[in-house]
Amino acid sequence: MFNPDQLPYTCSAALFMAVQPILVANSKNADGRFDYSVPASTMLSEGLKLGISVVLLIQQRMQAPLTLLRDNPMSEFLSYMLPALIYFVNNNFLFLILQAVDPTTFQLLSQMKTIFTGLLFRLFLKRHLTVVQYLALVTLACGTACSQLPSAPHAVGVSESSVRVGRSALTAMWGVALSVISSLLSALGGIYSEKLLKGRPSASIHWQNIQLYVWGVVFNEEDASSPALER
Repeated sequence: MFNPDQLPYTCSAALFMAVQPILVANSKNADGRFDYSVPASTMLSEGLKLGISVVLLIQQRMQAPLTLLRDNPMSEFLSYMLPALIYFVNNNFLFLILQAVDPTTFQLLSQMKTIFTGLLFRLFLKRHLTVVQYLALVTLACGTACSQLPSAPHAVGVSESSVRVGRSALTAMWGVALSVISSLLSALGGIYSEKLLKGRPSASIHWQNIQLYVWGVVFNEEDASSPALER
């Protein structure tokens, strides 16, 4: 059941998720590229989340004593490497997708996360879905597919129209393909993270987030400092 106390956090998360692609799209230059390092920006984002989690953990420990380390802390820390890697790839995919599609299309395609999450919940966590939930997933899938149906072409010259349609079709296909992969990765990361969180329910969620964000900073720092990649 939904806890009314979670409403402010839910609304804030929805707002940030809606604003993020708009801000990223508006940060593109005239050529549709970015004048800043994408890995560096995602690294700063992970660093900010890491700092917030540290502050929240300190505040939580001041209110009540907590046991942070398990019998095998290194094994626990390494277990967060895989979901952090998934989120690292997915966060960088966001910039590639928004070079191919507009923010509105991106948000529509992002609804596939719900579809993949529902199916993966059933597959990996053995959660049973009701008939209504299956119908909701089918309806969402149909709505996402319909949103990508091409509109009627405008009356322009044949050569001009064919060139524009060809380029836009290739760009759209690239954006849709990346969006499908991104949605699948997002669902996988969410399922894996939930499994880790529920594997140690007594642990502080802020401590678990810290371990996840540390790996995120490491991956993005390595990517940002790599001389082999063109920014």
